[in-house]
Amino acid sequence: MLFTVDNLYWLKRAGKANIFSAFISNSLDYKPIVSLKDGKLYPNEKRKGITSALDEIANITATALEEYKKITHLWIAHADAKDNALYLESRVKETMRTEVEDFQITEIGPTISAHTGPGAVCLAAIPEDPY
Repeated sequence: MLFTVDNLYWLKRAGKANIFSAFISNSLDYKPIVSLKDGKLYPNEKRKGITSALDEIANITATALEEYKKITHLWIAHADAKDNALYLESRVKETMRTEVEDFQITEIGPTISAHTGPGAVCLAAIPEDPY
């Protein structure tokens, strides 16, 4: 699961980023790419601008799932950022070399979006066992 946010203010408010990094990132238009593994958030990298961040999420996903013949479920969730979600969908379809059985775009609920803020976009994939 990978996601990016539009403004680090919300992650700072949720206690996931410090005030200095939030201020600098917002000033320079850096968008973090964060992964969720075992219930913990891990920063992957930062990209300048939302388009670059979404492109990198698509590339990371395609690279990570190259060994799989089929992806059983792929979801894109967004917090009031449908245009960004549709852009990510098109980039994922361009970069993925595997078949996707179920592809859905949905909205992030209020509990999670209270921590990520408006403009957050998330991609989650469940691959078929390659063996």
